[in-house]
Amino acid sequence: MSNLASIVYDEMENFSSIYDSTLKSIPNIDNTLSEVLPDAELGDVMWTDFNTTKCLKELNLNKTDVQHKYASDSQVELEQEFYCVIYEVDSEEKLIFARVYDTEENVEVLDIDAPFSNFTKDDQKLIRENAIFYWRIGTKTVSELNKYNKISRKTSNFSDFTMRRLYTSKRFHAQRIKAQIQRFDSVFAD
Repeated sequence: MSNLASIVYDEMENFSSIYDSTLKSIPNIDNTLSEVLPDAELGDVMWTDFNTTKCLKELNLNKTDVQHKYASDSQVELEQEFYCVIYEVDSEEKLIFARVYDTEENVEVLDIDAPFSNFTKDDQKLIRENAIFYWRIGTKTVSELNKYNKISRKTSNFSDFTMRRLYTSKRFHAQRIKAQIQRFDSVFAD
């Protein structure tokens, strides 16, 4: 028994010396963390209120819950994309009528009617006959923190209308009109 007691006593002294050196290496409250650990980053545990007694039970480590801000993340998986040509606009009812074409085969798929409210305010200004818009259909997955601070994912279907925006100069249109006038003049010459 005396041999076992001496081993335990030696281990306790060893633990006591390690414990003392650990307490000495902990920065004082006066020192800033950046002075002591210049490469340190903000973490989950903050060490405060150290008691210098040698009893491990009295060592007070206060764990703080640091709320890391998690920006919600969204992923879009596109299942189908069409381009549509508006062939009629009903301004009173705020409806458009359009032909839907497949982007790969350039074949008319169906005719649709849609309210102006399906477009953004900026896109609503561009609605007119023969205007082109894109119709994208797919699923959208949004990842965000729930009330238990766990990341939860919500998947939903989406349908998106986006007007096609192309810049064409007035000079281009003027040259195109002149070319058509010359062509028609040559066809209907006396």
